[in-house]
Amino acid sequence: MLKITFSDKPSKSTKVHVVFADMNAYKKLDKDSGGAVARAVKAASFKGDKNSFHVVHGADKAVDIVIVVGLGDVKKLEKGDFEKLGSNLQGTLKGLKTSKVTIEINDVKGHDAADIAVEMAAGLALNDYKFEKYKSDKKKKDDPALEDVQFVLKDADNAKNKFADMQAVIEGVFFTRDLIWEPANELNPESFAKRVKSELSPLGVKVKILNEAQMRKLGMNSLLSVGAGSK
Repeated sequence: MLKITFSDKPSKSTKVHVVFADMNAYKKLDKDSGGAVARAVKAASFKGDKNSFHVVHGADKAVDIVIVVGLGDVKKLEKGDFEKLGSNLQGTLKGLKTSKVTIEINDVKGHDAADIAVEMAAGLALNDYKFEKYKSDKKKKDDPALEDVQFVLKDADNAKNKFADMQAVIEGVFFTRDLIWEPANELNPESFAKRVKSELSPLGVKVKILNEAQMRKLGMNSLLSVGAGSK
């Protein structure tokens, strides 16, 4: 699973930085680059539309690549928009074939920086899902992958605490996707039930598995008819 961390200072080893257009982090990077970032953005006629990205290469000695993220009209941003933004950003990062990235977060009018970071982290993580159970080790190695994402913001501890709950939801989504992707010869009704029980029981969830006789007794005839059709 993608490693996601939250800090109040950017890592010096990360050479790919993501910033929101016209926000404080963007202005600082542009200043450090001697205006190179702003010149590149202007030359590309980048307007900063919602969910748009512009990649600037070699903008600064300390940073190899700057990804400028457009938010559009910030007054129209709604809850959930930053999760979509994170998901879309994942696609841009995959194209760059980078393993580490730093995302600098500022408060956006009407949206707290910690909430923005958590939403974007969720979008990135969910779009990073891969079902590789049956892939060879060589194939996994050949596929370039984003491994480490650092969110930089003032209230990093708050974002970290909020993301702990979100990460549990993400892991649940991944478990569900794994079950969907399993081939039928590997995951039949019996093994499905056992797998669900083994995953959920340690979490305190009570799982009761019914056999055919018990289902008939409960009048679950429609379900039994569907099952009979697949025999």
